[in-house]
Amino acid sequence: MENNAAENLLAAFVHFFPNARTIGSFVDGELVEGTGELIQLYDAATGKPNLAYKDGGAVVVELAANAAQRAQKQWWALTHAARGRVMFEIARELRKDTESIARLESLGSGKPIRDCRCSMDERREPGSSGGGAGQRGNVLGQSTRPSTWRPRSAIMA
Repeated sequence: MENNAAENLLAAFVHFFPNARTIGSFVDGELVEGTGELIQLYDAATGKPNLAYKDGGAVVVELAANAAQRAQKQWWALTHAARGRVMFEIARELRKDTESIARLESLGSGKPIRDCRCSMDERREPGSSGGGAGQRGNVLGQSTRPSTWRPRSAIMA
């Protein structure tokens, strides 16, 4: 069945968003269907069209920017310790679903599932980006902190 790959991809997405009928953007706690250009995904094994969905578009970008500004104020109001607890909770929840995340990545990107599983496992190890706050670069007692901190990204309005 040609549509089987598309059904599998959507089923993997629906695992995280049970009411989803298509792929969308998670904005302000809700899945928002795009209004932009159609994005066509292809089955990496066959090269055939797989699943299509609409890009977020300007409307979704504006919704996301407004939600980010509201969330930023709430985030800044938290202490550093409270932010750390939130980040650890997010990591804990992600670790619960590593197989589902690996499956979604495999279906969406065409990478073999074993490679996606390895990517998820690497994020669990100390010293990796998901291993534990404060441990990166300090596993062997060495500090790799830069002399000045710079944000990696920002949303400007």
